[in-house]
Amino acid sequence: MEKPYKNIFILFIIIAILIFIGFYQTYFGLFPSFKDVKLVLHFHALVLMTWIAMLIVQPILINQKQFALHRLLGKISYVLAPLIVVFMLLAYQSQYERAEANGMPHAQALGLLFAPFTDTVPFALFYLLAMIHRKNVAKHLRYIIATGLIIVGPALGRIGVILLGMDKFSAVLTVNLIVVFSFLTLIIFDRMKGRRFTVNPFSIALMTFLIPNLLLYYVPATPQWQSIAEWLVKTFF
Repeated sequence: MEKPYKNIFILFIIIAILIFIGFYQTYFGLFPSFKDVKLVLHFHALVLMTWIAMLIVQPILINQKQFALHRLLGKISYVLAPLIVVFMLLAYQSQYERAEANGMPHAQALGLLFAPFTDTVPFALFYLLAMIHRKNVAKHLRYIIATGLIIVGPALGRIGVILLGMDKFSAVLTVNLIVVFSFLTLIIFDRMKGRRFTVNPFSIALMTFLIPNLLLYYVPATPQWQSIAEWLVKTFF
């Protein structure tokens, strides 16, 4: 573990706390009845909580030189990460169906289906890059950190809307700015610590996150996306 990142597990603990706060009213606070919560959302929550737990535990294992156990948990991620992607997509399907059932205009509901490009696709890409570079500790670490910054976004959005009374547009914009600022901070931190890359993994993560989140303000309402989304609904839903 690089010395500047040996306490990175603290960031993941903070992310876990933010996720608990953000989803308390709509999920965790519904325990034990979980009234009207679909089974797929339970699995979605389970795999994500497991991922966060792994993010916290893995750097601690490295610090304690428990390399064998670290590698074992890493192999478990080969199953866990694809499950996260699948259940993220299923959660978005559930969101679309709920929007339709609640009377949201059809075009607006179809626009919701662009959302996986803003977090599910980046998560999958960051995990894939982390595994490709699993023998390059510096790159592997940074792509794993990026997965944590991606999955905290929905929780931050809910904190903005539910706890701070923000409208959805302002909440999404604020979340995007926080995530972008986080990546920029990490890039600057690496430079300050003299860590040089041909291309910093955090720079790749930043662009991977930023591009679809900028397109989110334009693409969902276009006829082209509406046609694609309509095909997705008819084919897979």
